[in-house]
Amino acid sequence: MVRKLYFSIAFIFISSVVAFSQGAIKGKLIDKNTKEGIPFATVIAQVNGSLVAGANTDINGEFIIKPLNPGKYDLKASYTGYQAQLISGVQVAVDKTTYQNLELAAASITITGVNIVSYKEPLIDPDTKSGGTITREEYQAMPSKNINSVAATTAGVYQADEGKALNMRGQRDAGTSYYVDGQKVIGSAGVPQSSVEQVSVITGGVPAAYGDATGGVVSITTRGPQSEYFGSVEAITSQFLDKFGYNFLGFSVGGPIIMKKDTANPDVKNSILGFIVSGETSYEKDPNPSAIGFYKVNDATLHAIEQAPLRPAAQGQGFIPNTEFVTKSDLQHIDARQNVAQKIFRLNGKLDFKVSPSVNFTVGGSIDYDNNHAFVYEYALFNPVNNPQVISTTWRVFGKVTQKFGGDAQNSKDAKEKSASNVQNAYYTIQAGYGKDHVITQSDVHKDNFFDYGYYGTYHQYKTRTTKLDTIMVNGKPVKVYKQDGFGDSLLTFSPSTLNPLASDYTSQYYDYVGASNVVNGSQVQQFGGLLNGDRPSNVYSLWYNTGRQYGGYDVVDKSQVTLRANFSADVFKNHAIQVGFEYDQRSESQYNVSSLGLWTLMRQLANFHLSQLDKAHPIDVPGGTYDYIYYNRYYDGASQKQFDKSLRAQLGMAQNGTNWIDVDSYAPSTYSMKMFSADDLLNNGNAYVTYFGYDYTGKKSNTNASLNDFFTKQDANGNYAREIPAFRPIYMAGYIQDKFDFRNIKFNVGLRIDRYDANQMMLKDKYLFEEAKTASEIPVGQFPQQPRPSNIGNDYVVYVNSPQNPTAITGYRSGDVWYDASGTIVSDPKQLAIISQGGNVTPYLVNPNQNTNPKDVSIKAFTSYVPQVNFMPRIAFAFPIS
Repeated sequence: MVRKLYFSIAFIFISSVVAFSQGAIKGKLIDKNTKEGIPFATVIAQVNGSLVAGANTDINGEFIIKPLNPGKYDLKASYTGYQAQLISGVQVAVDKTTYQNLELAAASITITGVNIVSYKEPLIDPDTKSGGTITREEYQAMPSKNINSVAATTAGVYQADEGKALNMRGQRDAGTSYYVDGQKVIGSAGVPQSSVEQVSVITGGVPAAYGDATGGVVSITTRGPQSEYFGSVEAITSQFLDKFGYNFLGFSVGGPIIMKKDTANPDVKNSILGFIVSGETSYEKDPNPSAIGFYKVNDATLHAIEQAPLRPAAQGQGFIPNTEFVTKSDLQHIDARQNVAQKIFRLNGKLDFKVSPSVNFTVGGSIDYDNNHAFVYEYALFNPVNNPQVISTTWRVFGKVTQKFGGDAQNSKDAKEKSASNVQNAYYTIQAGYGKDHVITQSDVHKDNFFDYGYYGTYHQYKTRTTKLDTIMVNGKPVKVYKQDGFGDSLLTFSPSTLNPLASDYTSQYYDYVGASNVVNGSQVQQFGGLLNGDRPSNVYSLWYNTGRQYGGYDVVDKSQVTLRANFSADVFKNHAIQVGFEYDQRSESQYNVSSLGLWTLMRQLANFHLSQLDKAHPIDVPGGTYDYIYYNRYYDGASQKQFDKSLRAQLGMAQNGTNWIDVDSYAPSTYSMKMFSADDLLNNGNAYVTYFGYDYTGKKSNTNASLNDFFTKQDANGNYAREIPAFRPIYMAGYIQDKFDFRNIKFNVGLRIDRYDANQMMLKDKYLFEEAKTASEIPVGQFPQQPRPSNIGNDYVVYVNSPQNPTAITGYRSGDVWYDASGTIVSDPKQLAIISQGGNVTPYLVNPNQNTNPKDVSIKAFTSYVPQVNFMPRIAFAFPIS
């Protein structure tokens, strides 16, 4: 026994992992007449008549049964010469001890069978943790099926609205940690209602077993397989009763797969292998309706505006949006908001295998799929059709093994010896899990077809050579000629597209009004209310977004998490419940965002960028009438040619060094792809059209382990910087030890938790510096003879000077966030150092001032590896139950 125990402890230390989410029942078995404890009796916990766990009472009649999964149990006590007693429905909560005493009456010939009584929940929870527990029955009786709303019924928990995030004890919602079956949650914690056994909320007195939570903990325990087959179906609809269109369908089915007779009671069969599967799906027209309703523009008015969004200005030139002439009579009061429907599908399953009386293995998993249209207030009146679509998918799987030491209580041959042991109820749990969360925000029409977002039609820009009269010398005589000075716009034609018809209507209406032959260029179109590809219509009184305004972005967030946990627990010296545990979390977070609508503007900027000058070294003489003409072709400047231009010319079958002017808007969106750009084309000198990590700049998922130096130096096949950015992969580890014990009527939970967090990436050595700067010890004596170093300035203080290239004076020093002037006096505002600097800047004394001339450049030497943070957190909680 002891050897096995030592081996298990060593195994857990090597595993370096932690799991919990289990409870216990503790109490005393008492003789009903004498009120004395009954020693060496048997107390067992059952579910549907099947044994789950048991214990023997000690010399004082006290017992503790553990570990027990959260849920309800029948607690049965028996002893020779006494009538057996069974208390039904004893509630066990996550990581809590339920206190329950039993009284046995002496048996007689006339009294047989089992005395059955119902469990009564104590008026005050004697546990050291504050919070609450919602049972399966309570959850099913609630009007809400949302986990957050259920948890919000606990004191100390705030929720702004139905289904919204939780704030515990004044903390932000990010301070709340969620667990499902002992597995830390990333993404949604939603599970089918029929699969929930218990929701436990911890708002205070958080044990050492929990960490990484500044607000509180919500622990969800799903139902386990039963020893009897069961099934249920639930359907709810309000489709014909209200305007909110709520529809729900849920089911749950489970039971034993393999049964085995109980050795102590041959008439009872215990489940060796069991399963449970629960699922639900729902559809809501408006998942968060307003109590006072909303307004919409009536269908006839809105349709008329969409077909003709502009009207000529009453005075002067130009057009005015028709939406600015909507009156109250054009509005209609509605109960449900428009285009915010939500579809949800959830599935949860669990398989439980009792390998032996002391070893249990559980595998399970769940998936939560949510497809909805996000409510954008500014879209709500004139443009609800373009509410963005949000699709989130969260799934997780886990495996858990629990082993107890000492065998079943009712099969023990020597209860007295066990009762005298200093180590009892020893067990360990090992759990491994994997979770993934994937969220996409997009236009439900265009999805990841980025170039469809801002496409309103085909524009053909016709150009002509522009000239001015000039005088040149020919054979020593002045001659007047028309010399070309550039290329000018002569005509812009437009063919509307069906991809974004409501936006195309702005330009179509403008063309219909002024006449297609009178439109010269895009500036004219924009000036008078029309739209070029990538534009957006003007706002309505700066309050509402206009009709046809396309949602302008695409965003995808991908997160995954590997968790390993282990926990060892034992009761030492009878009264001390010792727990030792470890956990390891490795996360991977990736994101890709593209400003899809703006790509058309960017393409117009990048194409032909290198053809802005005329090739005046090769004039073209054209004989005229009175005067001759001198024309020029465009000058090819290869050094300034953008990668997008090169790729586009290759796509169109043109020579890379050709001087053809490419009209970007004259081609369909299918012509273009993100691969045609370089990373720097899209990052655009800080005005980024894409942001990404864990993806490449084109939106392709990447598994790169590129270093920060690779970001600045690594190039692709075209010689452009690849700008690879790996996923964010922080590592979180923790270990804890805690002791839960009773001292007379006071209950204590004392522990120590050690957290270690490693961001696992590079960081700035100094948050104020992007390049290496000199410290006070690196300034040669006599370099600034009029400014000797003040005595209070340390060797590692950063030096600031009056000029980045040729400093002649020290302006100040800095240590961390404390700034000093040149005389060593603390200054409250570092801008004071800029007054005496060239250019009015606070200038550090750089080690290599000539290395980078662009202020946006950074040096890899200014970065260092993140230093892992280690926190020691003592946890002390006690409770004195006055009941």
